[in-house]
Amino acid sequence: MILPDMVFDPTSAAGDNVGKDLTVDFGADSTGFLGHAFAGFRDGGYDSLILTFDDFEPGELISFSIDVDPTSVQGLSSPGPASSAKTSGMEFSGAKVELSFDNGTVVGGELFDQYGTFGTGLNRFDTDTLAVPSIAFVDTTIVSPSLSGKLEHTVRVSGPVGATVKLLHTEGALLLRGNPGFDIDPFEGNAFIKQIELSGTIGLSGFVDIPVTLQKNDLEGGLNYFAAVVDAGIKTSDLSNVLLLQYGVDTSYLEVAINCGGPEYTAADGTVFMADENFFSTSLTFENAAIADVTGTDDDDLYRTERFTVNLDYAIPVEDGEMEVDLHFAEIFWGAAGAGSGLGASGQRLFDVVVEGMLVADDLDLFDTVGAEAALVLTVPVTVADGELNLSFNASVDQAKISAINIRRPDTAVVVCGVPGNISTMTNTTQALITWDPVPDALGYILSGRRLPGTFTKSVVTVSTSKVVQPLKPGRSYAFTIQAVCAGDSSLPTAEDTFTMAVPRVADLVDLSLQPNPAQGFTTLNLHLQGKQETEAEWRIQDMQGRTLLSGTRVLNPGENRISMDVHSLSPGIYRCTVSAKAQQYTLPLSILR
Repeated sequence: MILPDMVFDPTSAAGDNVGKDLTVDFGADSTGFLGHAFAGFRDGGYDSLILTFDDFEPGELISFSIDVDPTSVQGLSSPGPASSAKTSGMEFSGAKVELSFDNGTVVGGELFDQYGTFGTGLNRFDTDTLAVPSIAFVDTTIVSPSLSGKLEHTVRVSGPVGATVKLLHTEGALLLRGNPGFDIDPFEGNAFIKQIELSGTIGLSGFVDIPVTLQKNDLEGGLNYFAAVVDAGIKTSDLSNVLLLQYGVDTSYLEVAINCGGPEYTAADGTVFMADENFFSTSLTFENAAIADVTGTDDDDLYRTERFTVNLDYAIPVEDGEMEVDLHFAEIFWGAAGAGSGLGASGQRLFDVVVEGMLVADDLDLFDTVGAEAALVLTVPVTVADGELNLSFNASVDQAKISAINIRRPDTAVVVCGVPGNISTMTNTTQALITWDPVPDALGYILSGRRLPGTFTKSVVTVSTSKVVQPLKPGRSYAFTIQAVCAGDSSLPTAEDTFTMAVPRVADLVDLSLQPNPAQGFTTLNLHLQGKQETEAEWRIQDMQGRTLLSGTRVLNPGENRISMDVHSLSPGIYRCTVSAKAQQYTLPLSILR
């Protein structure tokens, strides 16, 4: 399966607090159903379900249900955070099925999601087998799984020449909503929140390249899974290997700052020094609050604390590569107020400083170098190859000590995220289209809104500069803010803006909607004509400058009507869909994806 941490949960021990054993809904008697068993016990659940029959004839059907949960929600209340424990056929893509007959024949394969259903996984199993494709990123420097701050990628699907292939692109999420979760692995997901199906034909070179755009539509989303199958019409092959890219930039290792011997501290330049950690030798801490002023710095409190011992060691997890290490020192005992006042002299504290096995200071004497109550910063360039920065401070006289450590990538530019501007809204009775100008270096945007006069706020994440919000209540007012997210920084939210939804008048056309929206290739205009007389309607799709790009007419019958629109010719962006009938006009926002 694409999501590996899904298990059968008949007893509620593996997933949320509500389990369900196998229940036959119909067909038990006609198929000779004898019973079921489980195999592959894991994390309180099971990997395999086995059903046994003695009279299952062609044309007969059996329907059954059973609980399947992600193990990440183990022990949480049903249906899990954001309904993450409610699985569908989407999450079953890649699940293996094996059918064993009494004549010794065994057939099987893997289920594949039926695009557009977001809940149906099926396949045909017979003795004919299809070749299984393989996939890889065209950019060979990209590994799976990994983080990517780049939206656009290309997946190469390799397989038999002339074969039709489907590339399933699903956005997954680890929906925990503040809960710690159970046994969480890196890049783990527990639900799918969006699906995109792309297709192509394998060329004479033995592959087809398919462009993809990474998705992130939830704060806990952004896990982009890719898998391909050969499509033979009546059946599909087993899944290819699965690729996974998480949209985002790993900023955790761009800067690591530690306040040695002290609590979390925010420096004058905005650097946040975390509370002391990653030391592994027996040591003590010391604070000299009597010092009125530490010279050479604006961050006196950072230097008033320290960690000390004869042989002091730190082992700090970092990403491999080149970095610069700032080591912050101050003599706050010998010759300092409230401690060794009047006792300061050269030679009373001597210690070596070793960074990644390299001696960078031999018999460092703080009092002799800068005096008491004064800051000293040693900047050391270093390359780490084992995922751990090792620092040692070894005293030959008195105790070794350190006040703070700051690890930086050299010449790392600080990205300051701008506030989104030029915000506009377009509304009808149930939908609002909110647009804004792009912010340089933004990885995405957080749109937060509430229905007035309430205070409950809901947030969504988008990587585009527009969002269709629906369904909204006619006649109600709403407030929203937009926040840009950059690598290592987020903007301030915009000033709260408001809009009011229109109140529908008694009209001949009601229940207008576009599905899907956003659309790729095709969309359908759904509407209901009241009354008993047919009427002619005109529809137009216009860009935001009011230019008509597509149009048509349709005779509407009383009741439900559906108008299919081919939008392949439209570039990605935001458009207006306008419908006119009986001297009335209605406008819906339409978003086109790649």
